[in-house]
Amino acid sequence: MTQLTYEQLTGEQKTAIFLLALGEEGIKSLFEKMSDVEVRRISMTMARLGHVNAALVKRVLQDFVQQTEAPTLSFDPMKTEQMLQRTLPVDRSETILDRIKDTMGCDTWDKLGALNPRVVADYLKKEYPQTVAVVLAHMPASAGAKVLDLLPESFALDVMLRLLRLDDVQKDALSDIEKTLKTDLLDKAEAPQLLRPADKLADIFNQWDGETAAQMMQALLERQKEAAEQVLSRLFQFADFAQMDPQSVRCVLQSATENTVVLALYSAPEAVRNALLQPMSAGVQKRVLAAVQALQDVKENAVVQAQTELVALAKQLAQEGHISLPLRSQDNTGKEIS
Repeated sequence: MTQLTYEQLTGEQKTAIFLLALGEEGIKSLFEKMSDVEVRRISMTMARLGHVNAALVKRVLQDFVQQTEAPTLSFDPMKTEQMLQRTLPVDRSETILDRIKDTMGCDTWDKLGALNPRVVADYLKKEYPQTVAVVLAHMPASAGAKVLDLLPESFALDVMLRLLRLDDVQKDALSDIEKTLKTDLLDKAEAPQLLRPADKLADIFNQWDGETAAQMMQALLERQKEAAEQVLSRLFQFADFAQMDPQSVRCVLQSATENTVVLALYSAPEAVRNALLQPMSAGVQKRVLAAVQALQDVKENAVVQAQTELVALAKQLAQEGHISLPLRSQDNTGKEIS
């Protein structure tokens, strides 16, 4: 665990350290004067403190007193629970502990919200709409919106209707859902993924700009043609927009200039052109097609550059977790841009 510095401490963390330094008798006296909400918030902060060295404790105590001898503190959820049980009446400590455990359990939902929305959507679309509604109700709204947008329209509508009628979920049922998500999705997402050598090298090539990738690929072709062809077959290229889902294509188009899109479409294979046009509204589609048809004496390198820019945008958005690049099939056709 990363050691906290004084400058990183929040007001609640300083309060928690101060109270822990006072000992249980001091905590008991102060907790009796606090509301349940205040006790719960301070207790949650205590449970998350981990190891606090003596120097940091002393620095905090200097905010309250002029001189003190500071002990080294070490606290965790179990010690916090024991402390609450010893310093508060049973009914009050149990109520506060239940709320703390419920709130600290939100780590599951925060982690879920941090995953690539496409990964979460692909997992949830296999579940019952009622289960998906429960998951979305507990995820951060910003992440839930992205996931819902990636679900099939009819399925998403069913989920929304169930979300509107969602009552309080029983603790046991919610706990079961959390455990399943952790086992089937979160643990796998957090585990390092071992790629085949060609897949790993292709992933590296996808991080490079077009010029660097072309130079390195040429060197690889000269040294080991068969290996280079294996990597080349896995690289995301302009022709692969034909296999990209419409939501991801829309995301790329929103990040590109209209002029870049127009130039990229000029000599695009029909499948790629259709994939790029599909997410556009009728008005934008009509304007873009008119601009493409009006192009004259276009230099090939300008078209290649525009297509390369769209490929680079797609790679960047994929690296940031906004979209997923399609798996490249062996029989893709069309002009390939690295």
